[in-house]
Amino acid sequence: MRAAQFADGEFRVTEVADPPALGPGQLRIAVAACGICGSDLSMSKDPCRFVAVAEKAGYPLAVFDHQRPVVLGHEYAGTVVDTGADVTDFAIGDRVAGIGVSTDTGTGVPTIIGYSNEYHGGFGEFIVVDAFWVRHVPDGLSLEHATLAEPLHVGEMHVQQSGLTDADSALVIGCGPIGLGAILAAKAHGARTVIASEPSPARRALARALGADVVVDPNEQDPPYGTRWPHPARGSSSPTNAAAVQAFSTRYCTPCRSDPESRSSRQASRRKPLSLWSASFG
Repeated sequence: MRAAQFADGEFRVTEVADPPALGPGQLRIAVAACGICGSDLSMSKDPCRFVAVAEKAGYPLAVFDHQRPVVLGHEYAGTVVDTGADVTDFAIGDRVAGIGVSTDTGTGVPTIIGYSNEYHGGFGEFIVVDAFWVRHVPDGLSLEHATLAEPLHVGEMHVQQSGLTDADSALVIGCGPIGLGAILAAKAHGARTVIASEPSPARRALARALGADVVVDPNEQDPPYGTRWPHPARGSSSPTNAAAVQAFSTRYCTPCRSDPESRSSRQASRRKPLSLWSASFG
């Protein structure tokens, strides 16, 4: 099949091996569209460091041989072209999207598609994924827009894990795609007030457009602890019951190369955080 393969620091459109044969409970999907995750960008900038972060974090779903080619992309949408044994909720021709997780039929170990040397991601024509993580795309929603289901679910997941109720307020730190999803989710869960903290003017504007009640620039304003913010409908909101929703998780690791020259030349990048998509699949 054709795919945008990443190897030796470059993307090339080329022929690659088909994904592995379907196992029980799996789907083969013809990809119609695929988003570019921030983790894909991080991986393409430094595959060695990306894998080291996943290993150090105890996150096997994103561990692979970074010296071998991969086909990235897990924010997919497409059409089912084949179903494995025990699949009852999907049929050939169904329009679907979901979380790109596939369980290796030989080892039983799950992996995020694209962060695997065998289970290609959505930058190729076809993917194989576990049906458990797949959802039907409603009529009237384009497959291009359906690719947003995966990143938006991360914001929803963080809000669920925070325990936020309609008696709480939410502080969203960072208004990139995941943070914006957290704003939408907090509003949907009925948060009294949603406060967004973001240094980028463009992202602050998006946060306002997506429903944040209060938007602050952390370079100009301290986090709003101890401040009572007016709510347009409910009056003031107490910060004492704010459910803080952390939009991004960052981890650090050292360079893979150990020679002194490498350590010296890359010391600055070693201090920089690496965003790593860290959805909980439990």
